[in-house]
Amino acid sequence: DAARGIPVQDFMQTLEQVRFLSEYPTAKLPPVLVVLNADRLDPELQIVLRDFLESLERGTEGAHQVAVRPLLIFSVGGDWQAVSGGNVLDPALIYLMGQAIVGLPALRERDVSKVIDSLLEGEFGNGVDLSERARDTLLTYDWPGNLRELRAVLREATICGNGKRINLVDLPPRLLQERRGSADEGRRQVLLEVLDSSEWNVSRAAAVLGKSRATLNRWIAAEGLRRPK
Repeated sequence: DAARGIPVQDFMQTLEQVRFLSEYPTAKLPPVLVVLNADRLDPELQIVLRDFLESLERGTEGAHQVAVRPLLIFSVGGDWQAVSGGNVLDPALIYLMGQAIVGLPALRERDVSKVIDSLLEGEFGNGVDLSERARDTLLTYDWPGNLRELRAVLREATICGNGKRINLVDLPPRLLQERRGSADEGRRQVLLEVLDSSEWNVSRAAAVLGKSRATLNRWIAAEGLRRPK
């Protein structure tokens, strides 16, 4: 990951390993090199990578032909226009890297509801439900951290809740704004979700809402709520 900084010697050693595995592959399987945030490579590393890619181009023919061509995957933090039109990457390197380009839209530009369902199934095998209020909040959030942030939020919410259902109160505070524990936003529904998340631990539910245990017990009685069997 170039965003974290890559020592030159480590990068050169990695490229040599890729070259070696291309010349002497295991079971004819191509080696795979993935460089994240390639647009943040230091100029020196860009030169190293350019020379490596050019040598691979030359190595596809003649006496020094590699046994298998490696699979090279590069990610950048902008679209093709932004990367090719700027001064971030060596122009020669851009075209060596960008031979098959796939644009990945930001999460907010996709069908977030389908992405949520896919992540829930992939992470929990459909073993975790999502309340309507929690889903509405997830759908209206801007997701600056894209898919990684959504996955982290779902995992955190599952840990904070009962592991069976993600309710609004289980979501991180940054997503909730001023909605959390608001008695004006349907006190009965708020109580049901908090009690469900806390598995009807009244003390824990009271702490989530910032109320006393006595107040919460009065609300439960007033709403006619009963612990599920």
